[in-house]
Amino acid sequence: AGVLGTLSAARIAPALCLGATVALLAAWCERELGTRAALMAAVSLVFFPRVFGAAHFASLDIPMMLTWLVAVVTFERALRRAPEKAGLRQAWSPAALVAGLAFGLALLTKLNAVFLPLVLWPWALARYGRRAWGPILAALIIGPVLFFIGWPSLYHHLVPGTLAYLLEKVGRPVLPVYYLGRAYVDAYAPWHYPLVMVAVTVPVGLLAGAVAAVVAVVRRRQRAPVAELSLVNLVGILLVAAVPWAPKYDGVRLFLPAFPFLAVLVGVGLDGTWCWLKALPGKWRRWGLALAVVAVVVQGFGLIRTWPFHLTYYNMVVGGGRGARRLGFETLYWGEAFDRKAWRALEEVIADGRSEGRSYGPVGSVRVSFIGVAKEAPEFLQQHGYLTRDFIPVRPGAPEADYLVVARSEGWLAREGLLHLLEPKAIEEAVFVRRHLGVPLCWILSQEATPRSTVIEAVR
Repeated sequence: AGVLGTLSAARIAPALCLGATVALLAAWCERELGTRAALMAAVSLVFFPRVFGAAHFASLDIPMMLTWLVAVVTFERALRRAPEKAGLRQAWSPAALVAGLAFGLALLTKLNAVFLPLVLWPWALARYGRRAWGPILAALIIGPVLFFIGWPSLYHHLVPGTLAYLLEKVGRPVLPVYYLGRAYVDAYAPWHYPLVMVAVTVPVGLLAGAVAAVVAVVRRRQRAPVAELSLVNLVGILLVAAVPWAPKYDGVRLFLPAFPFLAVLVGVGLDGTWCWLKALPGKWRRWGLALAVVAVVVQGFGLIRTWPFHLTYYNMVVGGGRGARRLGFETLYWGEAFDRKAWRALEEVIADGRSEGRSYGPVGSVRVSFIGVAKEAPEFLQQHGYLTRDFIPVRPGAPEADYLVVARSEGWLAREGLLHLLEPKAIEEAVFVRRHLGVPLCWILSQEATPRSTVIEAVR
């Protein structure tokens, strides 16, 4: 942290995890699908703007994506190495033990891994029969044991500590989300939220490649276990995310483990398209292959266009970011637009107010309300020296605040009853506006000039 700075040090682990995921994905695909499909799958994963953006945040979502993939790859490897007539005794083979350790690592990363057996084990039994029992038993025994070994705080309070952890995850509060023009603040979004969010946040060309691969796998034209298992994982993860009681918010964040498997399907689909183009006669083959290369490269344009706000990306299915806002999709969910430019502007606004004679009281008594920004962010930035201590954070929309810092997170604004801050008049009267692609993402308001009307329905 002393060399990189606290923010960079906190964010380097997810970035490294994404790199490891890309490398593992390429190696896994290359064995059965060939070098070209593996390369396309790896490139596709990086070309998903929401995945690339998530790797810039100090969170567990990208590590969960990596450990889920490790668990799947090692489990599939154990299945392949099991003898034809192997049974439960195969649980003690090296490959099965590694698969069990990988499952335990995934459990230690995030509780989402408890759904791995629901996705993997039925497929394994259907495809491999009794050969699957050994790796399943290894995961069933080693996974939970490693989970407890890796959590020392549970040693002295094993049962109550575990129950408290599970109850905390099951009973966690609903987080707000803005979806298709409605703000869900006290209830989860509809079941189709994860399916729609994948459809509108993956570049169209890559999405088309994945659809082609799904058709090939379903029709049994592509029978490689890697492709089949990728489809099983993609469908399984999205179905788990779609059940009515599953949390649904923050874009694709809660089902990021599905994206490496989507990338495999993209690689399969694009490789099949390439083979079809190579079979064309003469100049049609040359033109077709050239256009295919251009089409794949163009899929990375979303990364460039949305930089550095990759979590604002929407594809052309909904007309890009502008079309997504017209249809009622959420713009931000983590307040990431309160970046270095915005927090430096806040300091300048406070200083300018003092120089113009505005009375705040003594240093440290300027009251700033942060809306749509993670509540821990201001204190963290002050604590680590990124922001001065010339202000006191107060609750969102507090009437005593001198300034409002608003991030365009429609769900959080709805929950706080502050949707009027999205109105053009509020943005016009802001003393600072952080825009991207012409869209205001973060702005600073003086509390004296704030309109008071609400225009968007909140679903409770």
